[in-house]
Amino acid sequence: MRKILVRISVTVVILAFLSVYSFIVVKVTDGDYRFKAFRKPVEVMVSFPKMVSDVLLSSQLTGVPSTYVKSDPEFEEFNNLSYDLYGLNSFWNIDGYYWDIKLFNFRNDEVVHQWKLTEEGLDFNSTKPIFPNAELRNSLVTNTKSLVVFNVKTPNISLIDASSNIVWQNHDLVYHHSMNFGVDSTIWVCGSEIPDDIEVGPTGRYIKNLDGRTMAYREDYLVQMDLKTGKQLYKMGVSDILIRHGYKSLVFGANVPEGFPYDPVHLNDIEPVLEDGQYWKKGDVFFSLRHKNIVVLYRPSTDEIVHILWGPFLNQHDVDIISPTEVSIFNNNLVTSNSKVVDGALNKDWPIDSVVASEVLIYNFADSTYRTYCNSHLEKDRINTFTQGFQQIFSNGDMYVEEQNSGKMYIVNESGFVMKKVFHTPIDGYIERPNWIRTFENLNF
Repeated sequence: MRKILVRISVTVVILAFLSVYSFIVVKVTDGDYRFKAFRKPVEVMVSFPKMVSDVLLSSQLTGVPSTYVKSDPEFEEFNNLSYDLYGLNSFWNIDGYYWDIKLFNFRNDEVVHQWKLTEEGLDFNSTKPIFPNAELRNSLVTNTKSLVVFNVKTPNISLIDASSNIVWQNHDLVYHHSMNFGVDSTIWVCGSEIPDDIEVGPTGRYIKNLDGRTMAYREDYLVQMDLKTGKQLYKMGVSDILIRHGYKSLVFGANVPEGFPYDPVHLNDIEPVLEDGQYWKKGDVFFSLRHKNIVVLYRPSTDEIVHILWGPFLNQHDVDIISPTEVSIFNNNLVTSNSKVVDGALNKDWPIDSVVASEVLIYNFADSTYRTYCNSHLEKDRINTFTQGFQQIFSNGDMYVEEQNSGKMYIVNESGFVMKKVFHTPIDGYIERPNWIRTFENLNF
């Protein structure tokens, strides 16, 4: 009898502890400032299972680099390119523990030039992720074969020469997503603050609410740098721009998607304007905000929001100027919601809206209209990527599309697909993801 009572007592104590713990977790998650002393311990406890999972699945234990994804056995490659088309991409070298950056020809896979970035030569500022997991995304090549590279989501951006020697490094901010040439030997890159607390992430801004809570959120920056020196020339916070121009509701007015704490805007592309036009001026920049489903045309010289595209896109990436009146946008077409996912048959005759593919949209400033590009082919093959995604329309009408999450690359036009490609790896069953490949119809060296 005594043993039974002991077991019952232990069970009651455990249930009581779990109830109190659950109550505290709920209050901390809701941001109740009365429980702020418990925030750090709760974050450690909640993140512990994920930390264990991350360690067990890390490339250091599994031997599979984080840039590798499982291959699709049903995916059939082919290449009918009849012209030279060049791509610039980074590849992790497992044996050498460095990043290979290759300028290659999509038509025949010939490597035109190759660079190497090692951790030792880089003076790598190691926050998170670590060097093997911080791919070089959307690198820039100059007419002297120098290369601007950044290790994504880390405070490391560098210029290396044609022989892979470091010319300059910059560790001012965490750099992420895309990078493009601006006017007068400058570059534009997406940035955010270096984390004070790696678990919390790069916040950069705070706001005190009516109930006294101080809440952190990530501030993304439009960053312009001098190509020759790596010095920062311009830095402007995206949410700061929106708030000052009367769009406070865009920053604070809605919850961000699950998995993106403190990240209300999520800057993922900056497209500089290099020539004057009817709808923009040289020196303007387009920038894409994933979590707000908008693309903004901004004029840094006068601090002016010239235009906001509210379009029919969801969680979009990669805005490109394609004509004097048009821009193209990669529409991930991803619906993010906290609604319950319904499994199995529905017991009521309710309408179902189906999203089957990502798409490329073209906006015309002249008549304020959107149209899709090669959409029927993207839908037929169900080409989609939840995050990232990249497109480039060429002068002959062909379009490069990067299905980044699954590691697949396509060239397509209105008549159909011209190429379907993946990067094979030394590990059976895995392919290497493309890292926002920069494409060139012609080389300037």
